[in-house]
Amino acid sequence: MRDPLLIDANDQPLPEQRIPNEWREKYSNRDPRQLALDVIKAFDENHELKKKQRKDQDLLVGKLLETQKRLRRAKLTIWLMGLVISPIVSALISKGLEWILR
Repeated sequence: MRDPLLIDANDQPLPEQRIPNEWREKYSNRDPRQLALDVIKAFDENHELKKKQRKDQDLLVGKLLETQKRLRRAKLTIWLMGLVISPIVSALISKGLEWILR
């Protein structure tokens, strides 16, 4: 059998070929009711995983938005400090140069 990663889109394996042999042997002799319970359990687990994924994604997006707000505030603070500190530093440098050149 070829490597599944090397199979192109036109040469897709059949679904039964994608199931490992040990799984096929394990589930082929099971009671249909037990198989139905396994399917329901798998569906429920998949649903719970998707729910957890959405919750984690919402939490991550919330943290990202919070971080963006803090970044904007920090940029604004730096810009305002530049407006205040720049003239002060300029005045100190000019006074220092006047004192040195005397």
